[in-house]
Amino acid sequence: MVAGPMLASGFMAYFGAYGYFIYMIVVYAIVAPYNFARIRVGRSSDIYEDNTLP
Repeated sequence: MVAGPMLASGFMAYFGAYGYFIYMIVVYAIVAPYNFARIRVGRSSDIYEDNTLP
């Protein structure tokens, strides 16, 4: 069972036509801090340094 469509339909039932947009704002607000943290940390491997010629 996929929770996303069920939650989105719940938001739409409660808030009306704008419920989907409110749902997307909530989802993006939850995901954005993780994405910004990943951008700040940067790469975890040195893939570009391993493929260079001597």
